[in-house]
Amino acid sequence: MMNNPVSVSEFLSVVKGIVSDIPLFQNVILVGELSNFKAHSSGHFYFSLKDDKARISAVMFRSQAQSVLFKPKDGDKVIIQGRFDVYPQTGQMQVYVSKMNLDGLGDLYIQYEALKKELEEKGYFQSSHKKSLPPYPQRIGVICGAGSAAHADITRTLRSRWPLAEQVDLFSLVQGDGATQDLVTKIEFADEMGLDVIILARGGGSIEDLWAFNTIPVIMAVYNCKTPIVTGIGHESDTTLSDYVADYRAATPTGAAHEVTPDTQEIRITLKKVDRANIMSISRSIVALSHSFDTIKNKPYYQDYKTLFNYRWMDLDRVNYSLNQHYQQFQRHTQMLKRTVDTMGYNLQHTFQKQNMALDKTVNQFHMNIDFKLSTARRDTIQSNEDLIRGMSGFVTLKKKAFSDILKTLSYLSPLNVMIRGYSVSSHGENVIKSIDDIDINDEMNTRVQDGILISKIVRKELKQ
Repeated sequence: MMNNPVSVSEFLSVVKGIVSDIPLFQNVILVGELSNFKAHSSGHFYFSLKDDKARISAVMFRSQAQSVLFKPKDGDKVIIQGRFDVYPQTGQMQVYVSKMNLDGLGDLYIQYEALKKELEEKGYFQSSHKKSLPPYPQRIGVICGAGSAAHADITRTLRSRWPLAEQVDLFSLVQGDGATQDLVTKIEFADEMGLDVIILARGGGSIEDLWAFNTIPVIMAVYNCKTPIVTGIGHESDTTLSDYVADYRAATPTGAAHEVTPDTQEIRITLKKVDRANIMSISRSIVALSHSFDTIKNKPYYQDYKTLFNYRWMDLDRVNYSLNQHYQQFQRHTQMLKRTVDTMGYNLQHTFQKQNMALDKTVNQFHMNIDFKLSTARRDTIQSNEDLIRGMSGFVTLKKKAFSDILKTLSYLSPLNVMIRGYSVSSHGENVIKSIDDIDINDEMNTRVQDGILISKIVRKELKQ
Protein backbone atom coordinates (compact mmCIF):
# COMPACT_ATOMS: atom_id res chain seq x y z
CA MET A 1 0.00 0.00 0.00
CA MET A 2 1.13 3.57 -0.67
CA ASN A 3 2.36 5.44 2.38
CA ASN A 4 1.22 8.85 1.03
CA PRO A 5 -2.05 8.47 -0.89
CA VAL A 6 -3.16 11.47 -3.01
CA SER A 7 -6.49 12.39 -4.57
CA VAL A 8 -7.21 11.87 -8.25
CA SER A 9 -7.27 15.61 -8.89
CA GLU A 10 -3.92 16.08 -7.15
CA PHE A 11 -2.39 13.23 -9.14
CA LEU A 12 -3.66 14.62 -12.47
CA SER A 13 -2.51 18.11 -11.48
CA VAL A 14 1.03 16.79 -10.95
CA VAL A 15 0.92 14.91 -14.27
CA LYS A 16 -0.34 18.02 -16.05
CA GLY A 17 2.50 20.05 -14.53
CA ILE A 18 5.09 17.52 -15.70
CA VAL A 19 3.65 17.44 -19.24
CA SER A 20 3.54 21.24 -19.38
CA ASP A 21 7.23 21.43 -18.45
CA ILE A 22 8.29 19.37 -21.50
CA PRO A 23 9.06 21.79 -24.40
CA LEU A 24 8.47 19.08 -27.03
CA PHE A 25 4.80 18.88 -26.03
CA GLN A 26 4.22 22.64 -26.38
CA ASN A 27 4.59 22.67 -30.18
CA VAL A 28 3.67 19.38 -31.82
CA ILE A 29 3.00 18.94 -35.55
CA LEU A 30 1.10 15.76 -36.48
CA VAL A 31 -0.22 14.30 -39.74
CA GLY A 32 -3.12 11.88 -39.83
CA GLU A 33 -6.72 11.20 -40.81
CA LEU A 34 -9.72 12.97 -39.25
CA SER A 35 -12.12 10.67 -37.39
CA ASN A 36 -15.28 11.31 -35.33
CA PHE A 37 -15.17 14.95 -36.46
CA LYS A 38 -17.79 17.23 -34.92
CA ALA A 39 -18.21 20.97 -35.49
CA HIS A 40 -20.05 22.06 -32.35
CA SER A 41 -22.64 24.85 -32.37
CA SER A 42 -20.26 26.84 -30.15
CA GLY A 43 -17.78 26.95 -33.06
CA HIS A 44 -15.32 24.47 -31.50
CA PHE A 45 -14.02 21.41 -33.41
CA TYR A 46 -13.83 18.03 -31.63
CA PHE A 47 -12.18 15.07 -33.42
CA SER A 48 -9.64 12.27 -33.35
CA LEU A 49 -6.48 12.09 -35.46
CA LYS A 50 -5.49 8.56 -36.45
CA ASP A 51 -3.25 6.44 -38.62
CA ASP A 52 -3.23 2.68 -39.17
CA LYS A 53 -1.74 1.99 -35.72
CA ALA A 54 -2.96 4.63 -33.25
CA ARG A 55 -5.26 7.56 -32.63
CA ILE A 56 -5.32 10.62 -30.36
CA SER A 57 -8.10 13.01 -29.29
CA ALA A 58 -7.95 16.67 -30.28
CA VAL A 59 -9.90 19.90 -29.84
CA MET A 60 -9.72 23.17 -31.79
CA PHE A 61 -11.41 26.17 -30.18
CA ARG A 62 -13.53 28.61 -32.15
CA SER A 63 -10.96 31.44 -32.25
CA GLN A 64 -8.52 29.09 -34.07
CA ALA A 65 -11.18 27.16 -36.02
CA GLN A 66 -12.26 30.37 -37.77
CA SER A 67 -8.89 30.49 -39.55
CA VAL A 68 -9.31 27.04 -41.20
CA LEU A 69 -9.57 27.57 -44.98
CA PHE A 70 -11.55 24.41 -45.79
CA LYS A 71 -14.50 22.46 -44.39
CA PRO A 72 -13.08 19.50 -42.43
CA LYS A 73 -14.79 16.11 -42.53
CA ASP A 74 -14.11 12.50 -41.54
CA GLY A 75 -11.48 10.90 -43.75
CA ASP A 76 -9.59 14.12 -44.56
CA LYS A 77 -5.82 13.75 -44.27
CA VAL A 78 -4.60 16.83 -42.45
CA ILE A 79 -1.58 18.39 -40.79
CA ILE A 80 -2.26 19.91 -37.35
CA GLN A 81 -0.12 22.05 -35.08
CA GLY A 82 -0.72 22.67 -31.38
CA ARG A 83 0.22 21.61 -27.85
CA PHE A 84 -0.15 18.29 -26.04
CA ASP A 85 -1.74 18.48 -22.58
CA VAL A 86 -3.94 16.73 -19.98
CA TYR A 87 -7.66 17.47 -19.62
CA PRO A 88 -8.01 17.18 -15.80
CA GLN A 89 -11.78 16.57 -15.72
CA THR A 90 -11.43 13.24 -17.56
CA GLY A 91 -7.69 12.54 -17.23
CA GLN A 92 -7.54 12.36 -21.04
CA MET A 93 -4.38 13.28 -22.96
CA GLN A 94 -5.25 15.34 -26.05
CA VAL A 95 -3.91 17.86 -28.55
CA TYR A 96 -5.11 21.47 -28.37
CA VAL A 97 -4.92 22.46 -32.06
CA SER A 98 -4.00 25.98 -33.21
CA LYS A 99 -3.61 25.35 -36.98
CA MET A 100 -5.06 22.83 -39.45
CA ASN A 101 -4.31 22.39 -43.17
CA LEU A 102 -5.07 19.71 -45.72
CA ASP A 103 -2.00 17.52 -46.20
CA GLY A 104 -0.44 18.16 -49.62
CA LEU A 105 -2.90 20.93 -50.61
CA GLY A 106 -0.61 23.95 -50.66
CA ASP A 107 -2.03 25.15 -53.98
CA LEU A 108 -2.55 28.69 -55.15
CA TYR A 109 -6.22 28.74 -54.19
CA ILE A 110 -5.40 28.28 -50.50
CA GLN A 111 -2.79 31.04 -50.74
CA TYR A 112 -5.30 33.27 -52.54
CA GLU A 113 -7.99 32.84 -49.89
CA ALA A 114 -5.55 33.34 -47.01
CA LEU A 115 -4.11 36.54 -48.51
CA LYS A 116 -7.58 37.82 -49.39
CA LYS A 117 -8.74 37.32 -45.79
CA GLU A 118 -5.64 39.05 -44.41
CA LEU A 119 -6.00 42.09 -46.70
CA GLU A 120 -9.71 42.39 -46.00
CA GLU A 121 -9.13 42.35 -42.23
CA LYS A 122 -6.52 45.11 -42.62
CA GLY A 123 -9.05 47.31 -44.48
CA TYR A 124 -7.44 47.32 -47.93
CA PHE A 125 -10.80 46.67 -49.65
CA GLN A 126 -12.77 49.47 -47.95
CA SER A 127 -14.57 51.90 -50.23
CA SER A 128 -13.19 54.85 -48.24
CA HIS A 129 -9.78 54.22 -49.89
CA LYS A 130 -11.14 54.33 -53.44
CA LYS A 131 -10.80 57.43 -55.62
CA SER A 132 -13.53 58.70 -57.96
CA LEU A 133 -12.95 58.52 -61.73
CA PRO A 134 -12.65 61.76 -63.75
CA PRO A 135 -15.76 62.39 -65.93
CA TYR A 136 -13.81 63.65 -68.99
CA PRO A 137 -10.21 62.31 -68.92
CA GLN A 138 -7.68 63.89 -71.30
CA ARG A 139 -4.81 61.39 -70.83
CA ILE A 140 -5.52 57.68 -70.25
CA GLY A 141 -2.71 55.26 -69.36
CA VAL A 142 -3.03 51.63 -70.52
CA ILE A 143 -0.88 48.92 -68.86
CA CYS A 144 -1.22 45.53 -70.58
CA GLY A 145 0.68 42.98 -72.67
CA ALA A 146 2.23 44.14 -75.94
CA GLY A 147 0.26 42.94 -79.00
CA SER A 148 -2.41 41.38 -76.78
CA ALA A 149 -6.11 41.09 -77.51
CA ALA A 150 -6.73 43.14 -74.38
CA HIS A 151 -4.76 46.07 -75.85
CA ALA A 152 -6.65 45.81 -79.16
CA ASP A 153 -10.05 45.79 -77.37
CA ILE A 154 -9.14 48.78 -75.20
CA THR A 155 -7.78 50.82 -78.12
CA ARG A 156 -10.87 50.17 -80.25
CA THR A 157 -13.23 51.11 -77.40
CA LEU A 158 -11.37 54.33 -76.48
CA ARG A 159 -11.31 55.54 -80.09
CA SER A 160 -15.00 54.90 -80.61
CA ARG A 161 -16.22 56.34 -77.29
CA TRP A 162 -13.79 59.15 -76.50
CA PRO A 163 -11.36 59.98 -79.34
CA LEU A 164 -10.50 63.34 -77.72
CA ALA A 165 -8.36 61.63 -75.06
CA GLU A 166 -4.67 60.72 -75.50
CA GLN A 167 -3.96 57.01 -75.01
CA VAL A 168 -0.59 56.38 -73.32
CA ASP A 169 0.49 52.72 -73.68
CA LEU A 170 2.87 51.11 -71.16
CA PHE A 171 3.41 47.49 -72.23
CA SER A 172 4.34 44.99 -69.51
CA LEU A 173 4.80 41.29 -68.89
CA VAL A 174 1.53 39.97 -67.45
CA GLN A 175 2.48 36.40 -66.50
CA GLY A 176 5.51 34.22 -65.84
CA ASP A 177 8.91 35.12 -64.42
CA GLY A 178 9.50 38.84 -64.11
CA ALA A 179 5.83 39.78 -64.54
CA THR A 180 5.42 40.96 -60.94
CA GLN A 181 8.37 43.36 -61.00
CA ASP A 182 7.55 44.61 -64.52
CA LEU A 183 3.94 45.40 -63.53
CA VAL A 184 5.07 47.25 -60.39
CA THR A 185 7.56 49.30 -62.42
CA LYS A 186 4.96 50.26 -65.04
CA ILE A 187 2.31 51.19 -62.41
CA GLU A 188 4.74 53.40 -60.46
CA PHE A 189 6.02 55.01 -63.68
CA ALA A 190 2.47 55.71 -64.91
CA ASP A 191 1.59 57.25 -61.55
CA GLU A 192 4.28 59.91 -62.08
CA MET A 193 3.21 60.85 -65.66
CA GLY A 194 0.34 63.16 -64.73
CA LEU A 195 -2.31 60.88 -66.25
CA ASP A 196 -6.00 61.37 -65.47
CA VAL A 197 -6.71 57.65 -65.09
CA ILE A 198 -4.91 54.28 -65.55
CA ILE A 199 -6.28 51.01 -67.00
CA LEU A 200 -4.57 47.81 -65.77
CA ALA A 201 -5.67 44.90 -67.98
CA ARG A 202 -4.98 41.46 -69.42
CA GLY A 203 -7.03 38.68 -71.03
CA GLY A 204 -8.46 35.64 -69.29
CA GLY A 205 -6.54 32.60 -68.05
CA SER A 206 -6.10 30.13 -65.22
CA ILE A 207 -5.28 31.18 -61.66
CA GLU A 208 -1.62 30.40 -62.44
CA ASP A 209 -1.73 32.71 -65.50
CA LEU A 210 -3.28 35.55 -63.45
CA TRP A 211 -1.14 34.99 -60.34
CA ALA A 212 1.10 38.03 -60.89
CA PHE A 213 -1.96 40.19 -60.08
CA ASN A 214 -2.33 38.34 -56.73
CA THR A 215 1.21 39.07 -55.51
CA ILE A 216 1.82 41.52 -52.66
CA PRO A 217 4.09 43.93 -54.66
CA VAL A 218 1.49 44.40 -57.43
CA ILE A 219 -1.38 44.69 -54.92
CA MET A 220 0.51 47.37 -52.96
CA ALA A 221 1.43 49.25 -56.15
CA VAL A 222 -2.25 49.39 -57.16
CA TYR A 223 -3.37 50.33 -53.63
CA ASN A 224 -0.77 53.12 -53.25
CA CYS A 225 -1.28 54.55 -56.75
CA LYS A 226 -2.28 58.23 -56.47
CA THR A 227 -3.84 58.21 -59.94
CA PRO A 228 -7.31 56.59 -60.20
CA ILE A 229 -6.81 53.04 -61.50
CA VAL A 230 -9.36 50.71 -63.13
CA THR A 231 -8.70 46.98 -63.55
CA GLY A 232 -10.00 44.79 -66.36
CA ILE A 233 -8.27 41.48 -65.69
CA GLY A 234 -9.44 38.20 -67.23
CA HIS A 235 -13.06 37.34 -67.87
CA GLU A 236 -16.11 38.16 -65.78
CA SER A 237 -15.59 35.09 -63.55
CA ASP A 238 -11.93 35.98 -62.87
CA THR A 239 -11.33 38.18 -59.82
CA THR A 240 -7.79 38.93 -58.64
CA LEU A 241 -6.74 40.63 -55.41
CA SER A 242 -5.60 43.64 -57.47
CA ASP A 243 -9.27 44.01 -58.52
CA TYR A 244 -10.30 44.34 -54.86
CA VAL A 245 -7.85 47.17 -54.09
CA ALA A 246 -8.35 49.07 -57.37
CA ASP A 247 -10.57 52.14 -57.47
CA TYR A 248 -12.93 50.32 -59.83
CA ARG A 249 -13.06 46.74 -61.11
CA ALA A 250 -14.42 46.01 -64.59
CA ALA A 251 -15.24 42.48 -65.72
CA THR A 252 -13.14 42.66 -68.92
CA PRO A 253 -10.56 44.95 -70.60
CA THR A 254 -13.33 46.31 -72.85
CA GLY A 255 -15.43 47.01 -69.76
CA ALA A 256 -12.54 48.93 -68.21
CA ALA A 257 -12.31 51.17 -71.30
CA HIS A 258 -16.06 51.81 -71.03
CA GLU A 259 -15.80 52.80 -67.38
CA VAL A 260 -13.05 55.43 -67.82
CA THR A 261 -14.65 57.24 -70.79
CA PRO A 262 -17.87 59.11 -71.49
CA ASP A 263 -19.81 58.29 -74.68
CA THR A 264 -19.51 61.02 -77.35
CA GLN A 265 -23.00 60.22 -78.65
CA GLU A 266 -24.47 60.66 -75.20
CA ILE A 267 -22.56 63.93 -74.78
CA ARG A 268 -23.98 65.29 -78.10
CA ILE A 269 -27.51 64.45 -76.98
CA THR A 270 -26.91 66.08 -73.59
CA LEU A 271 -25.48 69.25 -75.19
CA LYS A 272 -28.50 69.58 -77.47
CA LYS A 273 -30.80 69.32 -74.46
CA VAL A 274 -28.75 71.97 -72.63
CA ASP A 275 -28.87 74.30 -75.69
CA ARG A 276 -32.65 74.05 -75.86
CA ALA A 277 -32.99 74.65 -72.13
CA ASN A 278 -30.66 77.69 -72.29
CA ILE A 279 -32.57 79.21 -75.21
CA MET A 280 -35.89 78.82 -73.41
CA SER A 281 -34.42 80.27 -70.18
CA ILE A 282 -32.94 83.31 -72.00
CA SER A 283 -36.24 83.93 -73.78
CA ARG A 284 -38.15 83.87 -70.50
CA SER A 285 -35.59 86.26 -68.94
CA ILE A 286 -35.93 88.76 -71.84
CA VAL A 287 -39.71 88.80 -71.49
CA ALA A 288 -39.53 89.31 -67.70
CA LEU A 289 -36.96 92.11 -68.01
CA SER A 290 -39.10 93.85 -70.63
CA HIS A 291 -42.08 93.86 -68.24
CA SER A 292 -39.91 95.20 -65.42
CA PHE A 293 -38.52 97.98 -67.58
CA ASP A 294 -42.02 99.09 -68.64
CA THR A 295 -43.15 99.13 -64.99
CA ILE A 296 -40.17 101.24 -63.82
CA LYS A 297 -40.50 103.61 -66.74
CA ASN A 298 -44.09 104.48 -65.73
CA LYS A 299 -43.23 105.21 -62.03
CA PRO A 300 -43.63 108.91 -60.92
CA TYR A 301 -40.09 109.16 -59.53
CA TYR A 302 -38.68 108.14 -62.89
CA GLN A 303 -40.34 111.23 -64.35
CA ASP A 304 -38.92 113.52 -61.57
CA TYR A 305 -35.56 111.99 -60.77
CA LYS A 306 -34.11 115.15 -59.13
CA THR A 307 -36.73 115.09 -56.37
CA LEU A 308 -35.99 111.38 -55.84
CA PHE A 309 -32.24 112.16 -55.60
CA ASN A 310 -32.85 114.79 -52.88
CA TYR A 311 -34.97 112.39 -50.88
CA ARG A 312 -32.14 109.88 -50.93
CA TRP A 313 -29.65 112.51 -49.67
CA MET A 314 -31.98 113.32 -46.76
CA ASP A 315 -32.17 109.61 -45.89
CA LEU A 316 -28.39 109.39 -45.97
CA ASP A 317 -28.04 112.38 -43.55
CA ARG A 318 -30.40 110.73 -41.07
CA VAL A 319 -28.43 107.51 -41.19
CA ASN A 320 -25.13 109.41 -40.68
CA TYR A 321 -26.47 111.25 -37.58
CA SER A 322 -27.72 107.98 -36.08
CA LEU A 323 -24.33 106.34 -36.64
CA ASN A 324 -22.53 109.19 -34.82
CA GLN A 325 -24.86 108.89 -31.82
CA HIS A 326 -24.27 105.16 -31.59
CA TYR A 327 -20.50 105.59 -31.90
CA GLN A 328 -20.32 108.06 -28.98
CA GLN A 329 -22.41 105.69 -26.85
CA PHE A 330 -20.09 102.86 -27.79
CA GLN A 331 -17.05 104.91 -26.66
CA ARG A 332 -18.61 105.54 -23.22
CA HIS A 333 -19.44 101.86 -22.75
CA THR A 334 -15.91 100.90 -23.78
CA GLN A 335 -14.32 103.10 -21.10
CA MET A 336 -16.64 101.73 -18.39
CA LEU A 337 -15.87 98.17 -19.44
CA LYS A 338 -12.10 98.84 -19.33
CA ARG A 339 -12.28 100.13 -15.74
CA THR A 340 -14.35 97.11 -14.69
CA VAL A 341 -11.90 94.68 -16.30
CA ASP A 342 -8.90 96.31 -14.59
CA THR A 343 -10.56 95.97 -11.19
CA MET A 344 -11.54 92.33 -11.78
CA GLY A 345 -8.05 91.49 -13.00
CA TYR A 346 -6.43 92.76 -9.77
CA ASN A 347 -8.89 90.83 -7.60
CA LEU A 348 -8.45 87.63 -9.62
CA GLN A 349 -4.66 87.83 -9.45
CA HIS A 350 -4.69 88.27 -5.67
CA THR A 351 -7.13 85.36 -5.22
CA PHE A 352 -5.14 83.15 -7.57
CA GLN A 353 -1.90 83.72 -5.62
CA LYS A 354 -3.56 82.68 -2.34
CA GLN A 355 -5.13 79.58 -3.89
CA ASN A 356 -1.85 78.61 -5.56
CA MET A 357 0.04 78.75 -2.25
CA ALA A 358 -2.60 76.58 -0.56
CA LEU A 359 -2.50 74.10 -3.44
CA ASP A 360 1.32 73.82 -3.27
CA LYS A 361 1.09 73.04 0.43
CA THR A 362 -1.57 70.37 -0.14
CA VAL A 363 0.41 68.73 -2.99
CA ASN A 364 3.59 68.54 -0.90
CA GLN A 365 1.70 66.91 1.98
CA PHE A 366 0.04 64.45 -0.46
CA HIS A 367 3.43 63.43 -1.93
CA MET A 368 4.83 62.80 1.54
CA ASN A 369 1.86 60.57 2.47
CA ILE A 370 2.04 58.64 -0.81
CA ASP A 371 5.81 58.02 -0.48
CA PHE A 372 5.33 56.68 3.06
CA LYS A 373 2.48 54.35 2.05
CA LEU A 374 4.35 53.08 -1.02
CA SER A 375 7.44 52.32 1.05
CA THR A 376 5.38 50.38 3.62
CA ALA A 377 3.47 48.45 0.91
CA ARG A 378 6.72 47.57 -0.89
CA ARG A 379 8.24 46.06 2.27
CA ASP A 380 5.04 44.07 2.96
CA THR A 381 4.93 42.78 -0.63
CA ILE A 382 8.58 41.62 -0.55
CA GLN A 383 8.00 39.78 2.73
CA SER A 384 4.79 38.12 1.39
CA ASN A 385 6.59 36.98 -1.79
CA GLU A 386 9.41 35.41 0.21
CA ASP A 387 6.92 33.56 2.47
CA LEU A 388 4.97 32.33 -0.57
CA ILE A 389 8.11 31.06 -2.33
CA ARG A 390 9.26 29.12 0.74
CA GLY A 391 5.77 27.57 1.18
CA MET A 392 5.44 26.59 -2.50
CA SER A 393 8.96 25.11 -2.59
CA GLY A 394 8.13 22.78 0.31
CA PHE A 395 4.79 21.81 -1.23
CA VAL A 396 6.35 20.95 -4.62
CA THR A 397 9.06 18.85 -2.93
CA LEU A 398 6.41 16.80 -1.09
CA LYS A 399 4.36 16.28 -4.26
CA LYS A 400 7.38 15.17 -6.30
CA LYS A 401 8.25 12.56 -3.64
CA ALA A 402 4.63 11.30 -3.60
CA PHE A 403 4.59 11.00 -7.39
CA SER A 404 7.91 9.11 -7.36
CA ASP A 405 6.43 6.61 -4.87
CA ILE A 406 3.39 6.12 -7.12
CA LEU A 407 5.60 5.40 -10.14
CA LYS A 408 7.59 2.80 -8.17
CA THR A 409 4.34 1.08 -7.08
CA LEU A 410 2.97 1.06 -10.62
CA SER A 411 6.25 -0.41 -11.90
CA TYR A 412 6.12 -3.17 -9.28
CA LEU A 413 2.53 -4.11 -10.16
CA SER A 414 3.14 -4.05 -13.94
CA PRO A 415 2.38 -7.40 -15.71
CA LEU A 416 5.64 -7.07 -17.63
CA ASN A 417 7.62 -7.26 -14.37
CA VAL A 418 5.71 -10.43 -13.45
CA MET A 419 6.80 -12.00 -16.77
CA ILE A 420 10.42 -11.15 -16.07
CA ARG A 421 10.21 -13.53 -13.09
CA GLY A 422 9.28 -16.39 -15.45
CA TYR A 423 5.53 -16.18 -15.64
CA SER A 424 3.57 -16.11 -18.92
CA VAL A 425 0.03 -15.55 -20.25
CA SER A 426 -1.63 -17.97 -22.73
CA SER A 427 -4.58 -17.10 -24.93
CA HIS A 428 -6.72 -18.63 -27.64
CA GLY A 429 -7.83 -15.95 -30.09
CA GLU A 430 -8.87 -12.91 -27.99
CA ASN A 431 -9.58 -14.98 -24.81
CA VAL A 432 -7.12 -15.64 -21.99
CA ILE A 433 -6.93 -19.39 -21.15
CA LYS A 434 -7.85 -19.95 -17.50
CA SER A 435 -8.93 -23.61 -17.74
CA ILE A 436 -8.23 -26.64 -19.95
CA ASP A 437 -11.88 -26.38 -21.02
CA ASP A 438 -11.11 -23.02 -22.70
CA ILE A 439 -9.25 -24.73 -25.59
CA ASP A 440 -9.61 -27.95 -27.65
CA ILE A 441 -7.18 -30.51 -29.07
CA ASN A 442 -5.37 -29.27 -32.27
CA ASP A 443 -6.21 -25.61 -31.44
CA GLU A 444 -3.39 -23.08 -31.65
CA MET A 445 -2.38 -21.34 -28.42
CA ASN A 446 -0.42 -18.05 -28.08
CA THR A 447 1.85 -17.83 -25.04
CA ARG A 448 3.19 -14.33 -24.17
CA VAL A 449 6.51 -14.28 -22.32
CA GLN A 450 8.85 -11.42 -21.44
CA ASP A 451 10.46 -10.96 -24.85
CA GLY A 452 7.83 -12.27 -27.31
CA ILE A 453 4.99 -14.69 -28.14
CA LEU A 454 5.17 -18.50 -28.51
CA ILE A 455 2.66 -20.21 -30.84
CA SER A 456 1.90 -23.90 -30.08
CA LYS A 457 -0.70 -26.57 -30.91
CA ILE A 458 -2.57 -28.61 -28.28
CA VAL A 459 -1.84 -32.35 -28.67
CA ARG A 460 -3.49 -33.51 -25.44
CA LYS A 461 -5.01 -32.23 -22.23
CA GLU A 462 -4.41 -33.60 -18.73
CA LEU A 463 -6.69 -32.76 -15.84
CA LYS A 464 -4.89 -31.56 -12.69
CA GLN A 465 -5.04 -34.29 -9.98
